Amino acid sequence: SDTRLVVKQGQEAIIFKSRKNCEVYQTGTHVLYMDHTLPGVGEVFSAEIYYVNITSKLDMNWGTQSPFQLEDPKYGLILSIRSYGKYGLRIQNSKMFVSELTGTVHQGETIDYMMIASYFSAFLTTRIKTVISKFMIQKQISFLEVTAYLDELSDKCQTVISDEFERFGVEIQNFYIASIIPLKEEYDLLQRYKQEMALGSNFYNINRSYHIFEEIAKQSEHTSFEDAGK
Repeated sequence: SDTRLVVKQGQEAIIFKSRKNCEVYQTGTHVLYMDHTLPGVGEVFSAEIYYVNITSKLDMNWGTQSPFQLEDPKYGLILSIRSYGKYGLRIQNSKMFVSELTGTVHQGETIDYMMIASYFSAFLTTRIKTVISKFMIQKQISFLEVTAYLDELSDKCQTVISDEFERFGVEIQNFYIASIIPLKEEYDLLQRYKQEMALGSNFYNINRSYHIFEEIAKQSEHTSFEDAGK
């Protein structure tokens, strides 16, 4: 008897009859004919079937799971940076994609975009960190100013990561960075440091003198209060 293969809307089915022989089936119902190539054995049909979701997925989230350390190129402070954003995915070549990833999925399992995101997560964040670091250093941009460069950085990230994804038959679409920012307490420290530098080289001495006079005034008030109580 023959076997019917049902491929749902938005999917393709990849059937491997051997590691070098595979066929792609589009949406619809397909009749799979049994092989009769082995005389005296009867009907033989051995294959691996994988289903691939080929519709575009445009609302994928990415983000750094933990802060990564970078030096602010302008002010020299070591900061803990977080970054996040969105991107889209589309499988351009399901045959190529399944061929590369057959060892990581189970036969008959539908390969969806969440699986792809999980598989590429570490690669994605590593490449993004590298692009951000190189860009900031080359441009000598402070993390106080980086918001104005997010579009340019997003384009650079998409170019860098697209090459790797294309090797698996996957297209990156509409990649963008929503935010690159230090932890709040470090951001506040960076702002204060910028303000101090803007006040000039004598700011530290002036600020230190102010605190010394403030301490003297407090001690004087305390001494006057004690004398009054005697």
